[in-house]
Amino acid sequence: MRSTRSMRLASAVAPALLITAHAAAQAVFSDLFDNGPSLLWGNERGLWIASGGVYFAQQPSNNPCTYSSIPYDFTSTQVECDVLATNDGGVWLRTNAAGDTGVLFVLAHQQAYWHTVTNGSFSGSLNAAPAFSTGQNLHLRLTVVGDTYRAYLNGSSTPITTLTTSAYPSGRVGLYDFTTGGHSYDNVVVSGDCVSGDCCPMLSSQPFPITICSTGTAVLSAQAAGSSLVSGWEYEVAPGEWYAIEEGPNFNGDSFLFNATGADTGTLMLDRGEQKWTTPYNVRASFTNGCGTVWSDPASISLCPADFDCSGFLDTDDYDAFVASFEAGTDDADFDGTGFVDTDDFTAFVLAFEAGC
Repeated sequence: MRSTRSMRLASAVAPALLITAHAAAQAVFSDLFDNGPSLLWGNERGLWIASGGVYFAQQPSNNPCTYSSIPYDFTSTQVECDVLATNDGGVWLRTNAAGDTGVLFVLAHQQAYWHTVTNGSFSGSLNAAPAFSTGQNLHLRLTVVGDTYRAYLNGSSTPITTLTTSAYPSGRVGLYDFTTGGHSYDNVVVSGDCVSGDCCPMLSSQPFPITICSTGTAVLSAQAAGSSLVSGWEYEVAPGEWYAIEEGPNFNGDSFLFNATGADTGTLMLDRGEQKWTTPYNVRASFTNGCGTVWSDPASISLCPADFDCSGFLDTDDYDAFVASFEAGTDDADFDGTGFVDTDDFTAFVLAFEAGC
């Protein structure tokens, strides 16, 4: 089941400041699951996958409880997510890396309640409250400030249930699923204060290599988790030599390279305006905070000039489009870039078309 866009968290697109009723906390991690799960999910127990834009365990269990965590230790924490087709699952809070010590918030049996867990030993259900109808979609917000844990449903300012315990001063956030079919998670945003101070940058998604036509726009995306991140992009000018991509026109000396949009965000767009692409590039994203910088893997921007109609596919439509331009003598039929439209252009196009992309 797919969540509706009306449930999408505005804050889930990129790290931002989220204000809770108790404290200001930095958004550290987000996952919309639109392109699979973040690289940072631990998938420790339950064989979790993202399918149809939602995240769930393929092997749900409560003995031991399924567990997929993100690798940060928080003190104060806020977790927001959409729970789809709610049945039996929940969220781990201030949990150790093994997922056998901490607090487990549970939505099950149409109730919301808590377990405290120590070395795999579970308390009984704590502070249970009627909360939902089986199969209902919920928006869940959990806050942990000091020794107090609060759970809010569907935008309410009044917690559905609370818990107070000093047993677990810090730990991870994770997800729990004990439902075969249904009960899945979307639009997860985790905010908070890391034990170490800055939540150091970690890559949560890599940019994909792309192929574009000669007049196309290259769009690449990458995402990282961490607090107070500064995003950037670089292009490779020689093996192992990278230059920063600036917002707007980019030049190498007097030579125009490309226009860049979103050079300081997780999504970069590059185009050549009225000019054709003639050079492929390798680019990578960077994410920096007080801990240092992490870089994505390089992603290649390859060219397919034979994709003459820029459809993203190489087929007979491209051949027909080139022939029509060639017969009309238009500038875009200057396939070899000599400044003239002649039989050399036709030959160059046919060779490129036959070589494929």
